[in-house]
Amino acid sequence: MPIQADVEHYSRLLLSLDEQLALLRQYNTTYWDSRLTENELTQAFSLEETSRQQRIDDLTVLHVEFGSLRETLEMWWRVIAGEQPRSERKVYDTSSLRLLDFNVRSYSYGINLVRINLVAHWKPQSERKFWDERSLAETRRQAHAAHETLAQLELMSAYGLHPTLMREQNGRDVPYTWLPGIDAFGFAGDKAQALYLWWVQLSEKAEFNARRASYRSGKWATPVILG
Repeated sequence: MPIQADVEHYSRLLLSLDEQLALLRQYNTTYWDSRLTENELTQAFSLEETSRQQRIDDLTVLHVEFGSLRETLEMWWRVIAGEQPRSERKVYDTSSLRLLDFNVRSYSYGINLVRINLVAHWKPQSERKFWDERSLAETRRQAHAAHETLAQLELMSAYGLHPTLMREQNGRDVPYTWLPGIDAFGFAGDKAQALYLWWVQLSEKAEFNARRASYRSGKWATPVILG
């Protein structure tokens, strides 16, 4: 289990599927111009899925896909920006974004049930050694070899539905998060870039940005899709 301490504390911040669905109804009206129909909302998941125990390393989320990478990102950023006290987005040119051509999952339009490990390839500061500071590029290669499915915009759904959990991000107890399944070109010449989403504690804001995939730090998770 990636997080040895305070598991119950973080579990209390995670929503059941019923609670997530209630939030989606609110988001649909507030941020998405009621794009989801009532039928799509009522058929979001089967009853047997509601009994799964939610964990930060095995979280089931209702990921809403809007038909394209660009539109899905835009819609979920509306949620994150609206649900946090402050926010800053530094990636506006989404024409350069694309899914990796390996180890990612694509989705059909609408609500998709997804299990995700938010803390994959990360250790709390109390357990971290210097050799745990891998770059995203290195972790991608490791995930490829292990046949792991890298998360992409499912992470915006996860943190959009759990704004309180996002404010717990500090790199020590809850990691900052890469969006490892997406490549972002054009932000630094020909250098490979990757998107990230993090809570900036000093200025108390959510930030969406990109940086080189060669950046090394032990404070960032490379989330993966389970099942």
